[in-house]
Amino acid sequence: TFTGAVTAGGVMELLQFCQVTGKSGRLDLIDGPEAASVFMIQGAPVYAQVGKTMGIDALVQLAHKPPPRFSFHADALPPGDRNLQGSAQGILMEVARMMDEQGK
Repeated sequence: TFTGAVTAGGVMELLQFCQVTGKSGRLDLIDGPEAASVFMIQGAPVYAQVGKTMGIDALVQLAHKPPPRFSFHADALPPGDRNLQGSAQGILMEVARMMDEQGK
């Protein structure tokens, strides 16, 4: 387990770190208004939840308003079936695209 502050790069930077290092486990984003977790398998996000929001919408919500702290728990398994499909790079690019569209 490791913990820290979410920096200016936000959740996207944390997810990219997990991708590059091939991490598997649960990334909890803490001290925010709702419980938030992203599960990774070999660096790819496979399951995300923020309160009742799931999947890609949960990642976009976290990218827009990241909680101030995180903790990573190695080898934690997702609580259910995947709600994120595709490669890590594809998922991160889709989040960036959705954020860009919402910003317009």
